Amino acid sequence: MRNILFVCLTTISFSLFGKELVVENEKIHAVCSFEQVDYFTTFSPQGEFLWEVPFAAKIVSWKKEEGLLVVLSKARNGLSYYLSSIDPMEGKIVWEKAILAPTPTTNLPMASD
Repeated sequence: MRNILFVCLTTISFSLFGKELVVENEKIHAVCSFEQVDYFTTFSPQGEFLWEVPFAAKIVSWKKEEGLLVVLSKARNGLSYYLSSIDPMEGKIVWEKAILAPTPTTNLPMASD
């Protein structure tokens, strides 16, 4: 594995070819998307692998909030979303909630032109 060296005093965000990278004082978070699976991966500032969480759903966005990493992902079939919370120290999912897409009904009003 290549040795990656980052020295940062503040959080910096990058968008690289559809993958998101956030550099913090003590961690580097990377979201990598592949055809069948997405990975939320964390490294040390020296490039040492710390942990990785695979997602069967496509990661849409994420944010660090109140000491947790909150991840929004969308099922690859588009029928549901998932809201997940990851412990950034352990790389373990603390909780996950499914948000199911509503079932279409025939009673929806039609848009007028």
